[in-house]
Amino acid sequence: MGVWEKFLNSSEVRILMYLSQEKEARYSRLKELVNSRATLDWALRALLKKELVKRTIVDTRPIQTIYSLTPKGEQVVKHLAELTKIVLEE
Repeated sequence: MGVWEKFLNSSEVRILMYLSQEKEARYSRLKELVNSRATLDWALRALLKKELVKRTIVDTRPIQTIYSLTPKGEQVVKHLAELTKIVLEE
């Protein structure tokens, strides 16, 4: 697997692309996209810090945590989609 394929298959990119398709997702669903809980926590912290993803806490029993793209995240996803198209054409 080349450098670009590794990048496009990274946890952060997979989360961004998933949220782009689904609009929002609970933590438990995102956990299915990555290898481990630690990896998911690391990826979500990075995406939240970069303001690409926002976290919403829903006060239910049990409490739900929902993640969705920010406007900045939506812009990044557009560029990632273009990049993916270019890389896969090679």
